Amino acid sequence: MAKYNGIEKAPHVRDKLANYVAVAELVYGTGIAAVIKAKQAASGTYVPDFVFTNVARYHAGINLYHEYEMLAELAGGLPATLPPEEDFYNP
Repeated sequence: MAKYNGIEKAPHVRDKLANYVAVAELVYGTGIAAVIKAKQAASGTYVPDFVFTNVARYHAGINLYHEYEMLAELAGGLPATLPPEEDFYNP
């Protein structure tokens, strides 16, 4: 959308895109940490480290609405004014 609107090289756009990447990598990294720190249970299965699991879940959840907000800022009003899919394809 930023490219469509001609603002893809603007500093604020690049900052928002970098934020998307940073949050995604943070969640991914804490997921990896949870697996690496996993402990084997008596049944033989591995249980991920609960602290890193919850940190990943926390950051994914807390940043979700911030990401929606950034998307709206980057895309402008277009996503808000698009009709629902069933109306869009209705002859």
